[in-house]
Amino acid sequence: GYLSFNAELTKKYSLTAGARYEHTQYGGDFDSGEVQSFDSDYQNFLPSIILSRKLKGFSSIKVSYNKRIQRPSLFYINPYPEVSDRRNTTEGNPFLLPEITHQFDLSYNTYVKGTVIYASIYYKYTADAIESILNPILLNDSTVISNTSFSNIGTRENIGLNIFSSK
Repeated sequence: GYLSFNAELTKKYSLTAGARYEHTQYGGDFDSGEVQSFDSDYQNFLPSIILSRKLKGFSSIKVSYNKRIQRPSLFYINPYPEVSDRRNTTEGNPFLLPEITHQFDLSYNTYVKGTVIYASIYYKYTADAIESILNPILLNDSTVISNTSFSNIGTRENIGLNIFSSK
């Protein structure tokens, strides 16, 4: 479900706020017994808010926050090894959690003599970041193969700047 509203606070200030609720459930049960059965069930509340101020002319400045979810794709959760190259295998992790990102933005846009100019600076913090893990496996004939899997092993922080112009 998703809910959103816009409000003009004063002649210069406006507010846009929204929220999304998601429930995700998936699982697997394997007849062969080679792979452990799994069941994943999680719920997320994802708010967003934008406060904007009109400046002189067609200029404005905005401050925003939003929370985003990146669910692991089938490639990341498929527990069966991909063995097209016998020395380098990849297998998913069905127990992965989704990545949750909190993003803060400060942006400015204006219109000058037929040209649109937009600039923003942002900060993103991601929890439960999904990263690949390389596991060397020694076989009994002293051959080493590389097995790649995935795990929620930490956090990620990004700071960025976007500048855009159009005529």
